[in-house]
Amino acid sequence: MIESITSIANSVNAAIGIGRILRDTDKVWDQAEFKIKMSDLIEKLVDAKDHLQSNREENLNLREENLDLKKKLTLRDEVEFDGTKYWGKDKEGKKSGPFCQKCKDVNEKLIRLQPDSNSGGSYWTCFNCGGAYDVPPYAPSHHNRSSGGYGGSLGFV
Repeated sequence: MIESITSIANSVNAAIGIGRILRDTDKVWDQAEFKIKMSDLIEKLVDAKDHLQSNREENLNLREENLDLKKKLTLRDEVEFDGTKYWGKDKEGKKSGPFCQKCKDVNEKLIRLQPDSNSGGSYWTCFNCGGAYDVPPYAPSHHNRSSGGYGGSLGFV
């Protein structure tokens, strides 16, 4: 981006220089000389415009990347790892989860684990990756999906 900004500055400075020559000249140029100078001026302005467009696109990409990184930092700060799985907090600050460790660590996704009905509730499964976790007896808080019951900025699935 810095190189592009330098290119923009160089193109604009060259265009300004050509514009000053055209403005300050006392001699009478023939039509061909004048057209060459105007062509040079337009070329420098087009270069500057192209560099500005490139900077705009790069800026948008950097803003998007920055937003993604902020989301990852927020996600990291809003969950706690207990050694095998992640836990979060809902809007009221109550324990929420558990969430799959593999999906969180590998894909940066919070995938809610589901109780395995065949285990009497002691094993929970991730429907995304198939991971199984031993979860001590736990009464998860109930969330109303239609009212956006998942708290904070956690991207619960």
